[in-house]
Amino acid sequence: MALNQNNTITPVPQADRIEILDILRGFALFGILIMNIINFSGYDLQSDVTKSSFSTYQTDQILISTARIFFDGKFYTIFSILFGIGFSIIMMRLKSKTDNWKVIFYRRLLILAIIGYLHLQFLWAGDILLAYALMGFLLPLFANFGNRKLLITSGLLLLTSLGIHTLVAIFDFMPGQWLENNGLVIDTKNGIPEDDRWRTYLFDPAHGWQEFWRWNQPGLLFRLSDLLNSNRFFKILALFLLGYYIGKNNYTNYNVTTKPIIKSITLYGFVIGIPANLAFLYFHNDGIHLPDMLGLWDSLTQIIGGVSLAIAIMGALTLLYFNGYKWLQWFAPMGKMALTNYLMHTVICISIFYCIGFALGAKMGPSYTFPIAIIIILFQMTFSKLWLKYNNYGPMEWLWRKLTYGKLN
Repeated sequence: MALNQNNTITPVPQADRIEILDILRGFALFGILIMNIINFSGYDLQSDVTKSSFSTYQTDQILISTARIFFDGKFYTIFSILFGIGFSIIMMRLKSKTDNWKVIFYRRLLILAIIGYLHLQFLWAGDILLAYALMGFLLPLFANFGNRKLLITSGLLLLTSLGIHTLVAIFDFMPGQWLENNGLVIDTKNGIPEDDRWRTYLFDPAHGWQEFWRWNQPGLLFRLSDLLNSNRFFKILALFLLGYYIGKNNYTNYNVTTKPIIKSITLYGFVIGIPANLAFLYFHNDGIHLPDMLGLWDSLTQIIGGVSLAIAIMGALTLLYFNGYKWLQWFAPMGKMALTNYLMHTVICISIFYCIGFALGAKMGPSYTFPIAIIIILFQMTFSKLWLKYNNYGPMEWLWRKLTYGKLN
């Protein structure tokens, strides 16, 4: 966003975009789809008996374990950090020039919240955009925080998440259970089976749009329940502030000052992150979860492993890019159209797996769905590059900017 000669607030010019940030967004979309397609395909809804009946069961288990270590929680973490960096860019561009930056920022988030709600309510209950928008509304409260205060607050928010899970274990309750219970009441009224048939309800080829809507109707309640139970709101805000710190201190620039810092953070991120994620895999698979007290190990290893490895991945990609690995630029067009491509994941996947499409869900494991995810990403790389050859913005980015600024230039 910038000010033109008439003091009109406009979007950031294309020439001023930071390519490494677009690359990171594009790469994060790949990791997000790898994890989300487990849900889209209905694999995570199936019983162990059903999963073990697949001919690819052994390979599926290896792929799932690998995804838990290197993908689970890492790429939404990267996306959250990038959101915070984006906020810092808005701050640096406008705070010294106008008092209206908050109005524009809030309007931008309100539109994102509406898009997220519509996505969640009518297409897919796994949406993250609404949660991003809700937590984003709090970011201006931290606009004047110094570096030390930002890092301390970010760390405290992560500890708060762990602290709430400790209370969950002590008092044997889940914060979002009441929302889930209300969602189950709606499911019962809508005729969603209470026996194991619910696991394949959304993927039954005999079903159609009516069943699809019945399934989605309580989606907002189930999603909010999941976000509360996993303390995702605290984590998201913590990562936003970490991203704000990174952007505020100009770590997106690769120079003699930032280079050794990026190298050190990357090294320590891998040294801490890989063992922590191996531990997370162990505790995730041990069958002991919250509100059992030993379920706290899941939370602790997930927080440490997720944040450290996400930062390491960001650092590694940054080092590769600035050291001449230009193949990473293939991810940049996809990252420029991150909102369009994220929503496109839903449209493509529900068309492949749900009853309103080809109804292939609940019939295959990651041995098939992960290659499908890679094909989707390759398609989006090509599509995004071709689209941006003739347009300045992706279709959803154009709509978002149009509604925010009223005009694009």
